[in-house]
Amino acid sequence: MRLPKCSIFTAALLCGAPLLAATSQKTAANQADRYLDQVASDAMAIEWHASDIERLTKDPNATWQQYDQQWNEIKPAQEQLQNRIARLDAMRNSLSDSQKQMLDKDKSAVQQIAWRTRQLLKFMDVQGADLKSPEFRSYARALARNADTVAGNAQKAGA
Repeated sequence: MRLPKCSIFTAALLCGAPLLAATSQKTAANQADRYLDQVASDAMAIEWHASDIERLTKDPNATWQQYDQQWNEIKPAQEQLQNRIARLDAMRNSLSDSQKQMLDKDKSAVQQIAWRTRQLLKFMDVQGADLKSPEFRSYARALARNADTVAGNAQKAGA
């Protein structure tokens, strides 16, 4: 049996296709790992600053500016966290099973982080608000807990 003549280009294309697919999968896996590292980092920043807000609620000398400074650190991290979770969701087909499980677990926690971040700001924006109140402290504590959960899950999935 005689094989048809093929150009070098056709042969390279046919032989290279599996290599390109493997490279593409590896690139997607690397990008997912990068996003997971960044998700963990964003969540840890949120957790740290939310814990600091909770600490401020117990400090009789804390000023509104100190609370505001912490919120100004939380908000960008929260926005980045949401964006990275959305990117991971968009590349879901390229994720490992453990990464998909992390994503499924963390979607609701990330929504809670966004909601609690907005609640902190609403509370802080009220003229004369009691930033030492148990309600405000509970928002900060719950925000820190949600962020800690997301950070832990992302670290496990990226390991």
